[in-house]
Amino acid sequence: RFAMYAHDDHVIDNLRRAKKLTTPERIVAFRAQFHEEFLQEEKTWNADQTVLVSSEQMSRLHVDSAQRRLFDLLAETGRRVRVIIYLRAQHEAIVSEYSQFIKGGKTTTLEHEIALASDRKMYRYAQTVRSWANVFGAENLIVRPYERRQLKDADVVADYMHIVGLGDLHGGTMPKEQNQSLDVATIEYLRLLNIHFPRWAATGAGRNIAREGLAEAIEAISDGRKPRLGGAEAAAFMSNFAEDNALVAREFLGREDGRLFLGDPAETAGAPIEELTIERSLEITARLWRHMSAQRANQPDPVPAKAT
Repeated sequence: RFAMYAHDDHVIDNLRRAKKLTTPERIVAFRAQFHEEFLQEEKTWNADQTVLVSSEQMSRLHVDSAQRRLFDLLAETGRRVRVIIYLRAQHEAIVSEYSQFIKGGKTTTLEHEIALASDRKMYRYAQTVRSWANVFGAENLIVRPYERRQLKDADVVADYMHIVGLGDLHGGTMPKEQNQSLDVATIEYLRLLNIHFPRWAATGAGRNIAREGLAEAIEAISDGRKPRLGGAEAAAFMSNFAEDNALVAREFLGREDGRLFLGDPAETAGAPIEELTIERSLEITARLWRHMSAQRANQPDPVPAKAT
């Protein structure tokens, strides 16, 4: 809801659309209600409490006006606000985001999204990080490369907990990974299925009820290789952002060599998205049907998940 609150009025993304915040009047009403609820909740916090808010949706606040709206809201609490930003190597981020696009109902190909990506603000990290620093103050900004070799214990949860001062998670239970990328076959299967089961209803702004649970079910049976750009393709893609990444490394991490990410994209082992045969499509359909039947019966999937 922080992201829905902060976005400019003209931004009607999937998040707002799902909540039917599709007109200026509805957005204004939502902001007023959330503003009141947030400040009422803030009154219940103790003075020595640290409040943690995490949402990938806030990474889509690319413009100063949206970040400023969020800053002004948080400033009303009178508390110091720090911003933690995790940045993922763009050649990995584009594939991960593409999986999200397909889960969200898109029908475009990965090649199409790659062609558009070099002009998208979310991949221009220098612009994004500088913007957050200008609004919240560079002294309140913590930039972390999302790369296992640079994370504490090679784990983003452990890294985050360390940054916010919670230390080790001894005695705690690590949550199961959620919202994982689809594999090379199921991502193409869902892309083609989206043509027949669009995310949004033909009329109005509501969701297409016929598609409810489809993406989650396909994710549940997806257990193969994840898509990855090949070495040459990854290196070529990363060359679009070399200057931006170097600026971030120098300005916000104090790295004179300008290396934001330590891995070599040219050494990436590619896993291209699979071109589906009729046989492969039917296999996925059968697994999907068994899984959804088992879910309806509230029973475990009777067939082992692994497929050849």
